[in-house]
Amino acid sequence: MRTKETYDGAMPSGNSAAARGLQQLVQITGESKWQEILDQQLHYLAGAMEGYPSGHSYALLTMMNVLYPSKELVCTISPAVRDTEQKTLLNRLAYLSETVPGLAVVVKTADNEMELAKLAPYTRDYLVPEDGMLFYLCSGSRCLPPVEKLEQLTEKWL
Repeated sequence: MRTKETYDGAMPSGNSAAARGLQQLVQITGESKWQEILDQQLHYLAGAMEGYPSGHSYALLTMMNVLYPSKELVCTISPAVRDTEQKTLLNRLAYLSETVPGLAVVVKTADNEMELAKLAPYTRDYLVPEDGMLFYLCSGSRCLPPVEKLEQLTEKWL
């Protein structure tokens, strides 16, 4: 039987990477089945790291993301928005998702609306506007009122 290491070396262990992937899946989809699997994985890792926590840095990072509230940014884009404007926005959103700790970004358009509803059911509540864009920022179970410009969120909340 091959052992599955729990400690992180120069590369995160498979167990730590699996926990991180599950944590991001829970954050994006909100599905309870993934939350249950994540809880089991974190419980296992917590037991494994008891004697040597500094050897489990990637797992600790995942635990930190679970313990401290994350933020979800849902962006709904109208089909009327020009392609060049959409590409610029997507680049800005990708930058935010990489630089703001704990931020998950979901983009909803008329084209991906049905598929996204299957993957992340909570997105059904966010309507795609007839014109322009809307940005919803949520943390935990509370959301700010939607805004039409990303700058309105980045100045104060991100």
